[in-house]
Amino acid sequence: MCFSSQLYDQTYRFRQLAAQAAYKRRNELDEHRAIFDAVMSGRLDDARTLLAEHYRRAARVVELKS
Repeated sequence: MCFSSQLYDQTYRFRQLAAQAAYKRRNELDEHRAIFDAVMSGRLDDARTLLAEHYRRAARVVELKS
């Protein structure tokens, strides 16, 4: 099994918890779209910032569920 598959399997539970807890408070699709748009337009500093914010939001949700 490749590393990315292992990582996916190990984080699946946390993603599910985060999705359940944040569904009404966040719009992950908008977050993903903003990251994608920043990358595709070459705004890499913005993309890094948006990605870090996205990870922080997800981590806060998981912390609340623990």
